[in-house]
Amino acid sequence: MIFNDLKIPRGSSFDPMQGVRSVDNIDGDVTELVTVEGEVDVNAIGEYTLKYSAPDRSGNITTATRIITVIDTGAPVISGADNKTINLLEELDLKAGVTAMDDIDGDLTDSIVIEGSVDNTIPGDNKIVYTVEDKSKNKSTVNRVITVVDNVAPILSGVEDCTVEYGSSFDSKAGVTANDNIDGDLTSKIVIEGIVNTSVLGEQTLTYRVSDVANNEASVVRKVTVVDTVKPVFSGVDNLTLNLNDTFNALEGVTAVDEVDGDLTDLITVEGGDLVDTSVVKEYQVTYKVSDKSSNEAVVVRLVSVIDNIPPVLTGVEDKEIEVEPIPKEEV
Repeated sequence: MIFNDLKIPRGSSFDPMQGVRSVDNIDGDVTELVTVEGEVDVNAIGEYTLKYSAPDRSGNITTATRIITVIDTGAPVISGADNKTINLLEELDLKAGVTAMDDIDGDLTDSIVIEGSVDNTIPGDNKIVYTVEDKSKNKSTVNRVITVVDNVAPILSGVEDCTVEYGSSFDSKAGVTANDNIDGDLTSKIVIEGIVNTSVLGEQTLTYRVSDVANNEASVVRKVTVVDTVKPVFSGVDNLTLNLNDTFNALEGVTAVDEVDGDLTDLITVEGGDLVDTSVVKEYQVTYKVSDKSSNEAVVVRLVSVIDNIPPVLTGVEDKEIEVEPIPKEEV
């Protein structure tokens, strides 16, 4: 009788006559007469003994014992170690969600060995290797890639809302910077949409945009308000000296001009002008006021002095001749 001991994988099919042959010197092949005692549970790991009896047609019997070993050839299965993408500085527990199960030994999660680490401060791929082995030395290995990406947009500075004076110069780039956590200074990459016309009063907008190498974009809308804070300017309101009984018109020769609204002469108001009495020698105060459309008010106080420039008239001082008698001489 010819056969070999066998090792078979757990769960596989098994025929006890697999590899068995019985040959007699007279009867030839008598394999069909072989009988087997014993059973093999292919679902239970271990050694099983089978006893074979091989008779010939003359009743001569040969017996033999065969060892069948059911072995574990199935490696554990690692789950949850899929490739993953994380953001810069994001924390990641490499064990989180990763398990290992074996069809014989059960849960082997605690036996997982992890090789490699993740540097979350630099964009790029990080290779992690997970390995686990069951009691039968069946090993599983999973390669995992953790990709660190830069999702942090640059930071724009110096783009706060502001006000500028009407007619002044305005540089939309002045004081504006852009910095990125990876790429550093990106100020030269800033794109500005819109312009500010300082000859037009009111709110105007500028949009600042900048992107880093990872295409993270930062954008800020900036409000720039053009304002008029300059008061109108009076002309012809210098202090004035009048002679007695001169004529006085408080608005004569007085003008007011604003850099935005132009000629405001017609809006001038006068306080105290009607109190100037040129028949009385005195110093008077005349107040001029005018406001532009932005409510900038100009106020000027003008001194008007009435003086007496007529000299007094002397009378009784005409030329006159008088006769003087000589003084008698005294006798000595």
